[in-house]
Amino acid sequence: MDNSAFSHVLDQCPLPIEILDGTGVLLYANPYFPLYFSQDYQQFLGKTSPSLGLPAGENWWEQAKQSPLWRCSVSLPRDPGLFIDTLTVFPLTSEDGVALYILVHADTTQEVIREEAARREQGIALIRSRQVQVGDMLSMIAHEWRQPLTLINSLVGNVQLKMELGSLDQDYLREKLDKITATVQSLSQTIDTFRGFYTSLGTAKRQNLCELASRAVNLLQSNFQKKGIHVDLEFSAEDIPLYGFAGEILQAILEILQNAGDAFVEQDMVRPRIILTANTQNGKARLLIENNGGAIAPTIFPKIFDPYVSSKNENAGLGLYMAKMIVEDFHDGQLSVSCHDDWTSFLLEFPQEEVNVHTCP
Repeated sequence: MDNSAFSHVLDQCPLPIEILDGTGVLLYANPYFPLYFSQDYQQFLGKTSPSLGLPAGENWWEQAKQSPLWRCSVSLPRDPGLFIDTLTVFPLTSEDGVALYILVHADTTQEVIREEAARREQGIALIRSRQVQVGDMLSMIAHEWRQPLTLINSLVGNVQLKMELGSLDQDYLREKLDKITATVQSLSQTIDTFRGFYTSLGTAKRQNLCELASRAVNLLQSNFQKKGIHVDLEFSAEDIPLYGFAGEILQAILEILQNAGDAFVEQDMVRPRIILTANTQNGKARLLIENNGGAIAPTIFPKIFDPYVSSKNENAGLGLYMAKMIVEDFHDGQLSVSCHDDWTSFLLEFPQEEVNVHTCP
């Protein structure tokens, strides 16, 4: 085997490569093998390969032999610390029909470090985005509560004045107490509405896209009414199922709606309008969010989903970046944007079947 053209090619490959028989006996190793493992492969030639001792899981060698391509990553000691060995196993049939197995090793330590750093950055970005939304939500709650609290204070003051004047009667007191009770119930409903946004869901499950879209609109309704923004909901059905995390999907929808609201303020729109259209197509739950706040600037459009990109200096520029991450990275969906005349459209697409969704940071 050492003199064959095939082994010559393997000798030149800058990765540690070994060939084993079905029992795990080492038949060949290229020159990079001893450099990689700091061991002379000659001492293992004709014996069980040291790779079979890797902590790659129980019975991993038997599993690898039954797969057309098997891969795993393991942590191995190397002075001064550990390194990540990514092992790939695939079968090879020799000229005489004997089943052999090629094992290719690769040091992926730096790649793993970069991936972990990227995940940490995603987690930090998600936290920052949520902090911004917490501030926005608290501002909305304060606005929603201000008028009811003022009303309660006024009713209590009227009752107190009647008591001091000695003119308080049961009917008047009952009327004011009923109004206070109704106002308190309204405040309680406001709490329930906003509490749904902050609910942390540990597992993904079946969701209703129409319900999530309606909840997002309800959360922003008071703010939109104050700005004169008209919102239309056009759903092809009452229940459009998808699979995922309700809180995160709701956040993605809110990010896009708030982005539209900011565009209206920036453009000083006279008749601002948002249209949400939900339907299904090709096995996907689709939500189209359109606004007439003007087209996205050509300089920003290609990088609209990049972090820290915004046409507003005071904006952190994380909203649309987080929305895309939630839809695509966490739910295997797709988020796209298009512009036509003065309209900007965001299309969110989610798989309707149960998929391997990823836990949010």
